[in-house]
Amino acid sequence: MKFTKSAKSYEDQILLLKKRGLIVEDEKNALHVLMNVNYYRLSAYFIPFQIKKDIFIEGTTFDDVFRLYKFDRNLRLLFLDIIELIEISIRTKVAYYLASTYGAFGYTNINIYIHNDLALKWMKRLEETVDKSREVFVKEYFKKHKNEKYLPIWKAIETMSFGDLSILYKLLKSSDKQKIARNNYTIDKAILTSWLHALVYIRNLCAHHSRLWNRLLSITGMKPKKEEKWKHINNQKIFSIIMMCKHLCPDNNFWIKWLNKLKVLIEKYKPEIDSMGFPEKWYEFLS
Repeated sequence: MKFTKSAKSYEDQILLLKKRGLIVEDEKNALHVLMNVNYYRLSAYFIPFQIKKDIFIEGTTFDDVFRLYKFDRNLRLLFLDIIELIEISIRTKVAYYLASTYGAFGYTNINIYIHNDLALKWMKRLEETVDKSREVFVKEYFKKHKNEKYLPIWKAIETMSFGDLSILYKLLKSSDKQKIARNNYTIDKAILTSWLHALVYIRNLCAHHSRLWNRLLSITGMKPKKEEKWKHINNQKIFSIIMMCKHLCPDNNFWIKWLNKLKVLIEKYKPEIDSMGFPEKWYEFLS
């Protein structure tokens, strides 16, 4: 089928919304929003306010829709905050384990990994990342150690993306993964592997300003089968990611403050949270 829709001016976009039953009380403000937030991006937040596609529930205002959009934006910022803390902690733990077990450059030995072909690709990508790095600590290291080809692991790990860190962990031998997972997080290696993959996915959604609210996750983390709290959690919903963050957060004081910020955010914008997998009394559930 050939695409036939034509571009609409900002003013025509407002007229279309009004035609579909949306109340636009402040057209000047709505125009400002549409000039800075793509209509198509905003349309994802129309869904809970519509009887059916393109027909708004009577009484729905433009502000109702934009309030949900702002909630989602602030939710992404919250997730970036806690994922940063978790990521840096995991970097530290993986680097410490590899350094103390295999030495400063042991990570360059292909024999410590499973799937040699994938490990070689990962190593090549890391070398390219280091070569392109403009970080002062990288330049100073190679300036001082001209005969060295590689950075020691505690430096190299700081050049990796979160995705490459996740792959590094996944490629380690089973016994090494298990020690890192059990000793630091009291979970199985398979669970930590899947959680890292899921957190990378969420972090990338946040970094690219993609919707979290009401999203069905395409990359999910495993549920710890023996933990009762996980029994009725839908791992395709955002609440499962919050559960992972609670378990992996290295600072309980940070977690409590983060949880309170989430509570305040929900109370301020009053979004529909069932669609994100939140159980009843979710705050007590996470406390």
